[in-house]
Amino acid sequence: MCHFIAGRYEEGAEDEHRAVELRPHFVTAWRTYAASAGMAGDRDVAAYALSQAKRLQPSLSVEWVERYHGIVCLEDRNGAGKSTLMKAITGVHKPNGGVIRFNGVELNGKEPGEIRRLGVEMIYQDLALAKM
Repeated sequence: MCHFIAGRYEEGAEDEHRAVELRPHFVTAWRTYAASAGMAGDRDVAAYALSQAKRLQPSLSVEWVERYHGIVCLEDRNGAGKSTLMKAITGVHKPNGGVIRFNGVELNGKEPGEIRRLGVEMIYQDLALAKM
């Protein structure tokens, strides 16, 4: 994912290809695969990945991706609180103060599934995604 943010689209597409091979029903990985392949100039792969994402999420359109699929990469040292912040944003943890908003909608108090349907999703670090 961070390859995508850094402009290394080919590497990002390769990573997302591995992710969708391991988890073919993970719509976020298909969407990110489509975006990174498109940015890398591989329109055929991007079209295929987008068709797979649309199979899993029928309401998906190019307009939806452009509007709701902003990709954000959060990087910092170990122990800085990245995972805790993301778990609060995605509804896994309840924040002890402040307000979290996405596209004008307050996320505080919403369940993770509801937040995901609004377009906020996190790709969790998982060693199963990497070949050892």
